Amino acid sequence: MRPKIQTNLILSCISFMFLLMEESSAKLVESKELHTSHLNKLQSVTVANSDEDFDNNLPSIIRAVAGTTAYLSCKPKASRNKTVSWVRHRDLHVLTVGHFTYTTDVRFGAHYGQSAGDWSLQIKSVQPRDSGLYDCQIGTQPPKSFSVRLQVYGDPFQ
Repeated sequence: MRPKIQTNLILSCISFMFLLMEESSAKLVESKELHTSHLNKLQSVTVANSDEDFDNNLPSIIRAVAGTTAYLSCKPKASRNKTVSWVRHRDLHVLTVGHFTYTTDVRFGAHYGQSAGDWSLQIKSVQPRDSGLYDCQIGTQPPKSFSVRLQVYGDPFQ
């Protein structure tokens, strides 16, 4: 894909995400097909990773027992005036943008720790199917990300 086309695709997807932020949650469910088509286009976008953009002292692997709540955290170093999103890597589903949640799965939510400056993806009642990579992305050009691997284990008491 040529760089100009790729840049236009990225800008189109970012514009779409901001439009979604203005929609009510009921309209978000109705626009799922349109949202999914834009996400499919994102599969060709390469995300640049940089140690300079995130606090690497946070864990990149989170282990959780099925049925508990998992918190995946990232701390962008310069996130002021930048949008932070959480994306599930296996299907490139945008789960959250800022404080807004873009999934019908009510177990997911984003939390911002203002004093620490960190963003957390909360997943309630985690299941083994939730295992995998999740990307914390900041809205720069090109987007920068910090990946966190979630490993969910079955309940040892069952």
